[in-house]
Amino acid sequence: MAPLEILLSYRASSLSKCPACRQSPVGQLVENALVVEKDLLQELSPILRVYEGCARALLGEIEEANLVKLHRFSGKVTYLVCDPAKLDPEPGPHIKRRVKVNLRTLEIDFFEYGQEG
Repeated sequence: MAPLEILLSYRASSLSKCPACRQSPVGQLVENALVVEKDLLQELSPILRVYEGCARALLGEIEEANLVKLHRFSGKVTYLVCDPAKLDPEPGPHIKRRVKVNLRTLEIDFFEYGQEG
């Protein structure tokens, strides 16, 4: 299979059979995704950069996003806007906004979360 066909097959289906997620030098591999700090996207393998780039091409740049979630099974990429002071603590970052791009259907969903205070 030619490289372009491989890329398109991952875009159309999922990253579940793509070893690049498991072998990524950056990010955290969770059950259903690879979660990467936005500033480290350039450190991803070319196949993962292209996968994320497809989502960004549909959506445009979410400048305030600081985490990117590459879903391994659903063909989605999610951009998370989190409180920078709470990126590391358990049980997880405080999410202010989430934008999910479905590469299979080309749909984009926006989610806003209320401010505590």
